[in-house]
Amino acid sequence: MAAPALPLLIVHNRPFVELRYSRQDQSVLAWTWLDTGGGAVILAEPLVRALRLERAGESFMEEGSQLTPVASPAVYAGDLALPLHGVPTLMIDRPSVGPAAFQAPAFLPARFFRQFTVTFDYPGREVHLDTPGAAADAGAVVEAPVHPQSAFVRVELEIAGERLGFLLDTGASYSMISSAVLERWQAARPDWPVTRGAYGCAQMLGGGDEAFLSMVRVPEARLGDVRLRNAGFVTRPAGVFERYMSAQMTAPVVGALAGNVLRHLRFTMDYGRQRLHVQPRVVEGRQDPQSAGLCLRSGGAGWVVARVADSAHPTTRAQVSPGDEVVAVGDQCLEGSDLGEAVNALSGAPGEVLAVTLRREGTPRRVDVPVVAVLP
Repeated sequence: MAAPALPLLIVHNRPFVELRYSRQDQSVLAWTWLDTGGGAVILAEPLVRALRLERAGESFMEEGSQLTPVASPAVYAGDLALPLHGVPTLMIDRPSVGPAAFQAPAFLPARFFRQFTVTFDYPGREVHLDTPGAAADAGAVVEAPVHPQSAFVRVELEIAGERLGFLLDTGASYSMISSAVLERWQAARPDWPVTRGAYGCAQMLGGGDEAFLSMVRVPEARLGDVRLRNAGFVTRPAGVFERYMSAQMTAPVVGALAGNVLRHLRFTMDYGRQRLHVQPRVVEGRQDPQSAGLCLRSGGAGWVVARVADSAHPTTRAQVSPGDEVVAVGDQCLEGSDLGEAVNALSGAPGEVLAVTLRREGTPRRVDVPVVAVLP
């Protein structure tokens, strides 16, 4: 039996649906982050407490957060039960598991999705969970091998005459590439736009290290017969994909295909047949990110400039320096905001001028910062 079409909320290029979580006589509706690149069901501590889920193992630390195995709840889309068989459930010691800009209390990973034929309809703002082997949509057919343990999906992109493996990653807001591959591209294609730092939706972590990443715009990539034009990628250190992620894939990967590209697509992942059905056949990527060109890191009462993009407007480069605290944009105070709220506030249409309040050495000042296409 297929689940009803689930309304899809897209925040920072990431997909969320509202599901019902139950345990005995407790039931809670919760926005849920859908991540085909994730490894376990993760529930925020308040949701676990509300459902009275029992502890099921010893706590451990991962990426600065404490995770604790707990009993799995029942999950429903409408009245249809969505089994969590064989998928571990962890409690995170935070009020939410959601990424920047949306504080969702629940997270569903790759091993949950493999029991379905799943359609992510980003333009139509719907998700469909159907029975294995259900008829897939029309569209270009792409081979998509599924790892038997992780359930991670691997697809291949043809870029500059080379076929490269990528993780299909709905949970990330921006597509990623190994820095080693970018070095090859820069040597062979010096005309491709590249900038130092991560900006807009390419900034996913809010740490100072993102100032040392790079972004590149690829004029055209091919996903089977689907043409992806002007797709942006942000780097990850060499080895993250080649060693760590490749060990969980059916074959080596060098990056992840993520939200900035997927948001233009309707695609059905047939886990049983290990195929992806993709529409449309041509995707024209916007000149994103369109922002003030400020890479942020957490600090002070909110956010601090870690880097100013080389492609930022000359006015911005003359007035803003690394170390400046970003206090507000217009009337929106950013002190105490999450990363997504800050990034969204610093985004807009090219040519738009943002009134940004900065604090330098304790002294606030207001400057006009034009929005630009960071990767022109």
